[in-house]
Amino acid sequence: AEYYLRDVIKRGEGVLRDMALLNLGVLEGRKGNLKAEYEIYRNLIEKSSDRRVVHFAIRNILVLYDNPESIGVEINLAELKEYFNKGIRIVREVKDVKNEFWIRYNFAVILERIGEFKEAMEQIDEMLKITKNAYKNEYADAMALAGYIYYKMGDYQKALQTLSEAIQNFDLRDKNLERRYYLAKANYAEVLAKLGKVKKAAIIVKELEEKISDLSLYPEIAESIKNTIRNIRNMMK
Repeated sequence: AEYYLRDVIKRGEGVLRDMALLNLGVLEGRKGNLKAEYEIYRNLIEKSSDRRVVHFAIRNILVLYDNPESIGVEINLAELKEYFNKGIRIVREVKDVKNEFWIRYNFAVILERIGEFKEAMEQIDEMLKITKNAYKNEYADAMALAGYIYYKMGDYQKALQTLSEAIQNFDLRDKNLERRYYLAKANYAEVLAKLGKVKKAAIIVKELEEKISDLSLYPEIAESIKNTIRNIRNMMK
């Protein structure tokens, strides 16, 4: 696949070349070459004239910015806002709700990481508006992120309520959502423990420990759940 993509990039031009570059970026990421992946997306965002290519490059580069150390850059919020606004303009022009959701979601995660909770919640409010009536799992995912941010803000009752609603709304017939569901459940258990409801938290921890080895989780999701379980066990001592 890589040989074919590089050949298309070398010989092709325009949209064909840009699509090949986009796919090469994904391939580099799967190989662990995150810096190369980042540079490909950044180049496409700046130079491609194809809206499909640009909005996917923006969506993907925002994911990489969730861990800026892995790509050797510092977060430049002004630059990221430019990427974000460009991506939102494109997806709104073509009425692509799902990709609008994921661009907003990935940007909200970055905002949460750097402590910009108010701006992150503004993005979540927009996500909830566009998904409430038609996209149940995306709605649940946004609620789960909101619950986690409430927890980080110290509003534990609101976090508990919001995470509970998220967990109830996930449709687990879509196996791709299992990782998000169990991460939300781990965060819910952590809030319970923080509020002193250790018996309820312990029941969820037991379920998570039994399930985690059976699930096909991304390594970072699995590690996040394990870290949360460790935090809960420390609270229960």
